[in-house]
Amino acid sequence: MGKIILNTLKGAGCGALAAIGLVILGACAEIFNIGYAILSCDCDREMLFEWSKVWILVVICIAGGAIIGLFYGIFKAKQEDNIKRKKKNTENKEIELKQRTKYAEELKQEAKKAYEICSRNRTNDKRLNSIKYKTSEQMAEIMNELTKVTEQQGRMNAMAEELRKDGRIQ
Repeated sequence: MGKIILNTLKGAGCGALAAIGLVILGACAEIFNIGYAILSCDCDREMLFEWSKVWILVVICIAGGAIIGLFYGIFKAKQEDNIKRKKKNTENKEIELKQRTKYAEELKQEAKKAYEICSRNRTNDKRLNSIKYKTSEQMAEIMNELTKVTEQQGRMNAMAEELRKDGRIQ
């Protein structure tokens, strides 16, 4: 809003300068008219301008300059607002691009970690079924696992039995 008022005042000043210029131009024309009248011995010659109406001309020029300045101020203010908006949008797009790039990099790192974990687990796991048929070794591993599970189940049953005797579990 300040720019609009400032440009309106500038326009009024330009209108005043134009009015002063027109008055000076009219005065020069009047001087030439008087000079011609003197040289031609026609001293009763009428003046070119009616000087009592000059103030109306000055007011019209100032008002016209102010109106032109107002429109110019509105145009400039809108233009500056558009430039600010475009700059802000550009900054926001840059920030969004950096953020998307950052998120993509984080996702890439997470995927890489997951791949490494899966690869490491795949190489560490022993396969129970293999290309070569090793029943005795595989059966021994299966029996050992089942024995461990049974031992654990037996311990759990014994603990449950003790708790029932103490009356903690019904």
